[in-house]
Amino acid sequence: MNLNENDRFVTEVVYRDERCARELKSKYPNHIYERSGPIMAKLRAIKSDTEVKQMQVAADITEKAFRRVLGFVRPGVMEYQIEAEITHEFLWNRATGHAYSPIIASGASANVLHYTENNRECKDGDVILMDFGAEYANYAADLTRSIPVNGKFTKRQKDVYNAVLRDESGNKNACRR
Repeated sequence: MNLNENDRFVTEVVYRDERCARELKSKYPNHIYERSGPIMAKLRAIKSDTEVKQMQVAADITEKAFRRVLGFVRPGVMEYQIEAEITHEFLWNRATGHAYSPIIASGASANVLHYTENNRECKDGDVILMDFGAEYANYAADLTRSIPVNGKFTKRQKDVYNAVLRDESGNKNACRR
Protein backbone atom coordinates (compact mmCIF):
# COMPACT_ATOMS: atom_id res chain seq x y z
CA MET A 1 0.00 0.00 0.00
CA ASN A 2 1.20 3.47 -0.87
CA LEU A 3 0.21 5.58 2.15
CA ASN A 4 1.65 8.81 3.50
CA GLU A 5 4.53 7.82 5.80
CA ASN A 6 5.14 11.31 7.23
CA ASP A 7 4.61 11.32 11.01
CA ARG A 8 3.39 14.92 10.91
CA PHE A 9 0.87 14.36 8.13
CA VAL A 10 -2.63 14.97 9.47
CA THR A 11 -5.75 15.26 7.37
CA GLU A 12 -9.45 14.77 7.91
CA VAL A 13 -9.97 14.28 4.18
CA VAL A 14 -9.44 10.79 2.83
CA TYR A 15 -6.89 11.05 0.02
CA ARG A 16 -6.66 8.96 -3.16
CA ASP A 17 -4.14 6.37 -1.96
CA GLU A 18 -6.06 5.84 1.28
CA ARG A 19 -9.33 5.38 -0.66
CA CYS A 20 -7.61 2.82 -2.88
CA ALA A 21 -6.22 0.93 0.15
CA ARG A 22 -9.63 0.85 1.84
CA GLU A 23 -11.29 -0.39 -1.35
CA LEU A 24 -8.75 -3.20 -1.82
CA LYS A 25 -9.01 -4.29 1.81
CA SER A 26 -12.80 -4.28 1.53
CA LYS A 27 -12.82 -6.34 -1.69
CA TYR A 28 -10.04 -8.70 -0.64
CA PRO A 29 -10.10 -8.96 3.17
CA ASN A 30 -8.07 -12.18 3.29
CA HIS A 31 -5.04 -10.75 1.49
CA ILE A 32 -1.95 -9.61 3.36
CA TYR A 33 -1.02 -5.98 2.69
CA GLU A 34 2.39 -4.34 3.14
CA ARG A 35 3.37 -0.67 3.30
CA SER A 36 5.30 0.42 0.21
CA GLY A 37 7.23 3.20 2.00
CA PRO A 38 9.91 1.03 3.65
CA ILE A 39 10.34 -1.02 0.48
CA MET A 40 10.68 2.08 -1.69
CA ALA A 41 13.15 3.67 0.75
CA LYS A 42 15.46 0.67 0.36
CA LEU A 43 15.12 0.72 -3.42
CA ARG A 44 15.81 4.47 -3.62
CA ALA A 45 19.06 4.05 -1.69
CA ILE A 46 20.56 1.86 -4.42
CA LYS A 47 21.51 3.66 -7.62
CA SER A 48 22.60 2.13 -10.92
CA ASP A 49 25.50 3.63 -12.88
CA THR A 50 22.97 5.24 -15.21
CA GLU A 51 21.12 6.85 -12.31
CA VAL A 52 24.37 8.19 -10.86
CA LYS A 53 25.21 9.71 -14.25
CA GLN A 54 21.78 11.37 -14.44
CA MET A 55 22.26 12.78 -10.93
CA GLN A 56 25.67 14.12 -11.98
CA VAL A 57 24.12 15.84 -15.01
CA ALA A 58 21.58 17.55 -12.70
CA ALA A 59 24.44 18.67 -10.44
CA ASP A 60 26.53 19.89 -13.40
CA ILE A 61 23.62 21.95 -14.76
CA THR A 62 23.09 23.44 -11.32
CA GLU A 63 26.77 24.38 -11.13
CA LYS A 64 26.56 26.07 -14.55
CA ALA A 65 23.59 28.11 -13.33
CA PHE A 66 25.49 29.15 -10.20
CA ARG A 67 28.51 30.25 -12.23
CA ARG A 68 26.19 32.20 -14.56
CA VAL A 69 24.68 33.97 -11.55
CA LEU A 70 28.13 34.87 -10.20
CA GLY A 71 28.74 36.90 -13.36
CA PHE A 72 25.27 38.45 -13.34
CA VAL A 73 24.73 39.61 -9.74
CA ARG A 74 25.39 43.26 -9.00
CA PRO A 75 23.65 46.05 -7.07
CA GLY A 76 20.33 46.95 -8.66
CA VAL A 77 19.33 43.54 -10.02
CA MET A 78 16.10 42.05 -8.79
CA GLU A 79 15.90 38.67 -7.09
CA TYR A 80 13.49 37.44 -9.79
CA GLN A 81 16.03 38.39 -12.46
CA ILE A 82 18.56 36.12 -10.76
CA GLU A 83 15.93 33.37 -10.73
CA ALA A 84 15.35 33.99 -14.45
CA GLU A 85 19.08 33.60 -15.15
CA ILE A 86 19.05 30.29 -13.28
CA THR A 87 15.95 29.12 -15.16
CA HIS A 88 17.54 30.12 -18.48
CA GLU A 89 20.64 28.06 -17.74
CA PHE A 90 18.57 25.09 -16.63
CA LEU A 91 16.48 25.05 -19.79
CA TRP A 92 19.45 25.83 -22.05
CA ASN A 93 21.09 22.66 -20.71
CA ARG A 94 17.98 20.46 -21.11
CA ALA A 95 16.95 20.33 -17.46
CA THR A 96 13.24 19.84 -16.90
CA GLY A 97 13.32 22.98 -14.78
CA HIS A 98 13.70 23.63 -11.06
CA ALA A 99 13.74 20.61 -8.77
CA TYR A 100 11.91 22.73 -6.15
CA SER A 101 10.88 26.37 -5.70
CA PRO A 102 14.08 28.41 -5.72
CA ILE A 103 14.99 30.77 -2.91
CA ILE A 104 16.79 33.95 -3.95
CA ALA A 105 16.81 36.05 -0.79
CA SER A 106 18.81 39.27 -0.48
CA GLY A 107 19.27 41.45 2.57
CA ALA A 108 16.77 40.90 5.39
CA SER A 109 14.78 38.41 3.27
CA ALA A 110 17.63 35.92 3.79
CA ASN A 111 16.40 35.67 7.40
CA VAL A 112 12.96 34.43 6.33
CA LEU A 113 12.70 30.66 6.41
CA HIS A 114 11.65 29.33 3.00
CA TYR A 115 11.37 32.80 1.46
CA THR A 116 10.18 32.42 -2.14
CA GLU A 117 8.81 35.83 -3.11
CA ASN A 118 12.09 36.62 -4.92
CA ASN A 119 10.93 40.19 -5.56
CA ARG A 120 13.42 42.50 -3.78
CA GLU A 121 16.08 44.66 -5.34
CA CYS A 122 19.59 43.47 -4.47
CA LYS A 123 21.45 46.32 -2.84
CA ASP A 124 25.11 47.15 -2.41
CA GLY A 125 26.29 45.60 0.86
CA ASP A 126 23.63 42.86 0.87
CA VAL A 127 24.37 39.16 0.92
CA ILE A 128 22.17 36.91 -1.22
CA LEU A 129 21.13 33.50 0.04
CA MET A 130 20.39 31.18 -2.89
CA ASP A 131 18.89 27.73 -2.67
CA PHE A 132 18.10 26.08 -6.01
CA GLY A 133 18.67 22.95 -8.05
CA ALA A 134 18.03 21.58 -11.50
CA GLU A 135 15.80 18.63 -12.24
CA TYR A 136 17.11 16.36 -14.96
CA ALA A 137 15.61 13.00 -15.96
CA ASN A 138 13.57 13.02 -12.72
CA TYR A 139 16.70 13.50 -10.59
CA ALA A 140 17.19 16.60 -8.48
CA ALA A 141 20.26 18.60 -7.57
CA ASP A 142 20.38 20.92 -4.57
CA LEU A 143 22.72 23.87 -4.06
CA THR A 144 22.74 26.46 -1.28
CA ARG A 145 25.19 29.37 -1.38
CA SER A 146 25.55 32.88 -0.01
CA ILE A 147 27.30 35.56 -2.06
CA PRO A 148 27.80 39.31 -1.66
CA VAL A 149 25.80 41.44 -4.10
CA ASN A 150 28.77 43.69 -4.84
CA GLY A 151 31.23 40.79 -5.15
CA LYS A 152 33.08 41.44 -1.88
CA PHE A 153 32.18 40.35 1.65
CA THR A 154 32.60 42.92 4.41
CA LYS A 155 34.81 41.75 7.28
CA ARG A 156 31.72 40.96 9.38
CA GLN A 157 30.03 39.06 6.52
CA LYS A 158 33.22 37.09 5.90
CA ASP A 159 33.54 36.24 9.62
CA VAL A 160 29.93 34.98 9.73
CA TYR A 161 30.39 33.04 6.47
CA ASN A 162 33.51 31.34 7.80
CA ALA A 163 31.88 30.58 11.17
CA VAL A 164 29.05 28.78 9.39
CA LEU A 165 31.53 27.04 7.11
CA ARG A 166 33.42 25.45 10.00
CA ASP A 167 32.12 23.05 12.63
CA GLU A 168 32.88 23.23 16.36
CA SER A 169 36.29 21.59 15.98
CA GLY A 170 37.38 24.08 13.33
CA ASN A 171 37.05 21.58 10.48
CA LYS A 172 35.34 22.52 7.25
CA ASN A 173 31.64 21.81 7.32
CA ALA A 174 30.60 18.61 5.49
CA CYS A 175 28.00 20.52 3.43
CA ARG A 176 30.80 22.45 1.70
CA ARG A 177 32.36 19.33 0.21
